[in-house]
Amino acid sequence: RKGDLHGHTADDPFDVLPADPVETIERAAALGFDAIAITHHDSRFLPTPDVLEASERTGVLVLPGVERSLDGGCHVLVVGGGAEIDAVSTLDDLAAARRPEHLIVAPHPLYPGRQCLGEQRLLERLDLFDAIEWSHFWVDRWLEGPNRRAAEIARRAGKPLLGTGDIHFPEQMGWTYALVDAEREPASIVEAIRAGRVELATRPLPVLRAARIAVRLVRCGLEGRLRTRRSARFEPAVSASGCRPSG
Repeated sequence: RKGDLHGHTADDPFDVLPADPVETIERAAALGFDAIAITHHDSRFLPTPDVLEASERTGVLVLPGVERSLDGGCHVLVVGGGAEIDAVSTLDDLAAARRPEHLIVAPHPLYPGRQCLGEQRLLERLDLFDAIEWSHFWVDRWLEGPNRRAAEIARRAGKPLLGTGDIHFPEQMGWTYALVDAEREPASIVEAIRAGRVELATRPLPVLRAARIAVRLVRCGLEGRLRTRRSARFEPAVSASGCRPSG
């Protein structure tokens, strides 16, 4: 199964993004994906009727998930599960709340920034993670280092390496993803990844595309933070970057 288990849409409360969940599913179908996960920042994704209809119509399985900010802001990806994830605020909380249906992934762990775990914290908490992410955001011989170091940690620890697009924009989809030996249902996919029946599929981003994505990520993140400070009644109809505000 071709899958990407790290993605954000226009419904993400912390970024102003262009594609809604249905558009994201349709894009995934056009690229031959069998499964995606929608993992908004600190807001557990709950499929709506239009999402379920799009999933059925396209054949793309949609797994709910969330990218939680824990221990002061470092990101952790949780695919599957329910309300027990909503209350966690630390890695210890997550360890206590974890259930068999959860897939817990260390996303972009060694990239710079406070939202990344960092090597020391990743090594200290390896027992918490079912897989370590290989991020799509790399260019040949540039920005490959964080992924290579994460891959080496995964190899030494016997952890699966999970390729994802960390999708915020449609153009990010299809460059890095996972090939999972599983049936087309959530429990089978989670168990297959946890058991290591997953292969990394990745290719470097062209330099100009990577630069464009980086600029858009910064801009839409800033717009998202500004949006949270405004009253809903005063939200702008169109953002400066061309990203569509979501409700």
